[in-house]
Formats: sequence, structure tokens, C-alpha cells
Amino acid sequence: MKLTVEQINFFHVFGYLVVPRVFDQEEMERIVEGFEWSIKNCGAGKEHDGSMRTMFCGPIEHTPEMCTLLDLPGLLNLVGALIGEDFNYCGGDGNYYTGDTGWHPDGNWGQLFSVKVAFYLDELTRDTGCLRVIPRSHCADHVVRKEKINLNHSMELFGVPPRDFPGNVALETNPGDIAVFNHDTYHAAFGGGETRRMFTMNCTRHGKMPEGIELNYRYLKMHGPGGYNVFTGAGMYFPTMLDTANNERMLYLEQPAKIHDEIFPHLARGNLDKVIVMSQEVSMLQSALRDICGVSLPSPGLTFEVIPEGDGKNLASDSDCQMAHVDLQRSHGGKDGLLYIRTTLFLREEGLLTISYDGDAPEKGWINNTGMDVESGNNKCQTTGACSKGEHVVLFAICSNYGKTAGLTQRFLLS
Repeated sequence: MKLTVEQINFFHVFGYLVVPRVFDQEEMERIVEGFEWSIKNCGAGKEHDGSMRTMFCGPIEHTPEMCTLLDLPGLLNLVGALIGEDFNYCGGDGNYYTGDTGWHPDGNWGQLFSVKVAFYLDELTRDTGCLRVIPRSHCADHVVRKEKINLNHSMELFGVPPRDFPGNVALETNPGDIAVFNHDTYHAAFGGGETRRMFTMNCTRHGKMPEGIELNYRYLKMHGPGGYNVFTGAGMYFPTMLDTANNERMLYLEQPAKIHDEIFPHLARGNLDKVIVMSQEVSMLQSALRDICGVSLPSPGLTFEVIPEGDGKNLASDSDCQMAHVDLQRSHGGKDGLLYIRTTLFLREEGLLTISYDGDAPEKGWINNTGMDVESGNNKCQTTGACSKGEHVVLFAICSNYGKTAGLTQRFLLS
């Protein structure tokens, strides 16, 4: 499949394009199967209950079959015709969407630098959450940008609901259709149910001249996995994407991978075999303390027990990343209180140790009995500090959140 001159002109003028029937029914069945496996096994680690959006990174990077989307001539020709045949693939996100998304652009580059390729896995209409766009809103002289209009406040400003903002177009699609739009184009969705399935590929122009390379540095610093504090286990991409790549696919991966390793060297794949998770232990449930900031180190006499098999898992061999998840439900038994989690690490060499962690309740941490200097963002926390070769102890205090907390995930990287 190749885009026509008319389709290319349409995209450049209006900032979006819908291409019908890119994939047939058999291909879509394989894509849906790969998406469902990936979001359930590589997503948030919990069932989607419809209360809020469920999202995961790298939706085409977790199974060999999904990775081959980046090998398909039809898809490559589509993106290549818009931003160059040697474009960069820069990841994406997979989603179960719930409700409206509101108006927003994904970028403000002021030029055709990056595009989003959107795959919708359900039939969507204007009343059931299909993608809506505002044609030409990628242009600096469009009224929305020129007047700095907040489209989500259009009712207060103009008496018009956001979904009815003048000039917006509802892009009704069927499974197998592809929607692609300039990252600067304003888009939204309204009226959708609680399980709209959608995933994306983000692609940028390949940097050739210094200014083009600099744009890719800026993009990946903000939107690469490291910018979102996501540990893939292989730097810019999840391992399967690289492990199954041939020379042709690497054309779209090499520049982003190199740039990401330079921006986030501690996430580079070569650094991921330097940390060994030796043991994990959990304390008995302690009295609840409402302010986690006031929690201190445990008393020397506090008893810890080795986390039972199945409640703690060192995932290094599975994901190429030193990751340890602790299921705390057995430890708190549905009761309110405070738990301490103690993880013993062995570092093969000295360096900067980065610890990233996320849980579903307030937590506080120490390294070798020294409080962590934490940076927070995107529902995750991270700390980095110099460590010597040898054994180190990471300690966390976590509230049971009235017996509702599920657990804590930690990731350890040495650079």
C-alpha cells in the first residue's frame, strides 16, 4: 500500500489522515491477540475495572508477532511517505480508555517533526469515543493557537461544549483502519465506554543535520522511556523488539537507541547485569502511622521474615532488568498498619545506583540506613546515589492503606 499524492497533500494541509482497511480481519485478530496479551502481562499488573485509563508502554515491543508491525511494507510506506523513509520509531502506548480524553496536542514543535500512528481495535463512532481532530490546528496561525484558546473551557468561554467546538471532525473508524496525525494537531475523544482499546506508534524524522539530531535529543529526553522513568530492560526499547530485529528493522531503531543511551546511560542494556538481588524480607505488621514522612528506621529488634515463595519475585531473568516485586496482601492480611520491606543487593562494581519504585500506598525509603533523596513523577519515584562494590541494603516502609495495598515494585540499575 502506498499513499496517493492526494492523501499526502491532505495530511500536510490538515494535519491528519485516516487510511481504511490497512489490515484485514485475519491480521487484526493476530494484532488484538498480541495487544491483549501485552496489556495483561506487561501493563499495570491489575485488571482494568473501568474506573480510569489503563496504560502500558511499548505496545508493539513485547511479543515477536507485535514487533513485526515495524516490518510491514504497508505501514512503513504510510509513515515513510509523510516524514521520510528512514524515520525513527520512538515507542508508543497501549490503552484501555475510559470516558473522555479532552482536547490536547501531543507536541508543539512548530513543524512536521513527529507523527502518531493510532490503531483502534473496536468500531468507534462519534458517539462512542472515536478520535476527533481540529483540522489545521498544527499550524501556528490557527485561531486555537493564535488566540491561545483552552478548548476544554469552551463552555465557559463560548457556551459550546468541548465535544462541539466549531470545526472539529469525528474520525469514525473500524478495526483495521489507521489514523495518523501530526503531533501538533489538537485531538480528543468523547462519549466512549470503559474499555476502548487503542495503541500507538510514535515516529519522528531521522536526524541528519545538527538541528535535526538536536530535535531528536529534545524529543527523547521528554518522551523516551527514561523521560517517563520507565525501565524497559534494554534502554530505548523493550528487549523483544531488539532481539527479533533484522537489519531492515534496525534502520528505524538505531538512532533513537543511541541517543537514549547517551541521555540515560544508566538505562543502557549493557549496564543491567551489574546488580544482583540477593534476598527480600518483610516485617510483621506494625501500628499504623498516618504521616509516612514521620516514619523512622525500624528498631534493631524488629523481626523480619523471608518473603514467601510467590509473594516476591526477582524478574531479572525474565525482563533483563533487575526488578523485584513484593506482594504484601498476605503480610497485612487486610489490616491497617505499616510494613517494612528489606532488600539486600550485591553490586558487581562501584557506580551510581538508581532505584526506581512504585506502589499503591505511601512509602518511604533508605539505602544503608540513609534516607533517600527522591525525585517523583509519572506515578513513580526515583533516587540515584554513588555506591561501592559489594553488599547494600534497601529498606522501605509502606502503609497498608487500610489493608488495601497490593505491593511494591523496585527496579535497580548501576551505571
